[in-house]
Amino acid sequence: MALTGKLSTESAIQSPASKFFDLLAKKLHHVQNVCERVHAGKLHEGDDWHSVGGSVKHWTYVIDGKVITSKETIESIDGQNKIVVFKLFDGDIDQRYKTFKIIFQVIENNNGSGSAKWTVEYEKVNDDVEAPYGYMEYFDNFTLKDGKVTTSKEIIESIDEKNKIVIFKLFDGDIDQRYKVFKVIFQVIENNNGSGSAKWTVEYEKVNDDVEAPYGYMEYFDKFTKDIDSDGSRKFW
Repeated sequence: MALTGKLSTESAIQSPASKFFDLLAKKLHHVQNVCERVHAGKLHEGDDWHSVGGSVKHWTYVIDGKVITSKETIESIDGQNKIVVFKLFDGDIDQRYKTFKIIFQVIENNNGSGSAKWTVEYEKVNDDVEAPYGYMEYFDNFTLKDGKVTTSKEIIESIDEKNKIVIFKLFDGDIDQRYKVFKVIFQVIENNNGSGSAKWTVEYEKVNDDVEAPYGYMEYFDKFTKDIDSDGSRKFW
């Protein structure tokens, strides 16, 4: 299975886009005052919180109900496109990931409002480490409702034997209450030696902004892949 990966989430913001961007780009030290799951943040090296590559901060925060510690440095700030790239390392991060980057972007609309997009690019230390779904939940500021019984119907839209891709459409039941469109794209990527990786992609349209992104499905697919992979009698394709 692949050790590298990327997760993204995008949510509408109520405050002006420029103000939201400035919190991460110019007022990072205030995050611990406005986010209850950030327990502490302090300058570890350097004298400027926002120096690109020139300062290191130490953070204590909560992910998946667990207290996490890590250090962070800013790799780049793009004021024109409202993008900040953070590198996390040390502490709990290094125990699970070789590399861990957070790309924060504010996408501004003509009326000054907009959305915040968070992307995590990572490389796990081994296959036993889960993808950092907890960070996606943290960024999107909602609680995953794991354990809830969900019903839906499903049809196969297409099967591409050559490229090992199946596209499923989910609808009805709980799906229609939350999503206008919900597709699952499954692909097996085969290596020359016959091994490979399973890639799951969910394309969706929410019925409104109050609906959470379907991160629970991504966690389900990740665990499902591991269960199948650990059972030698079952095959992906």
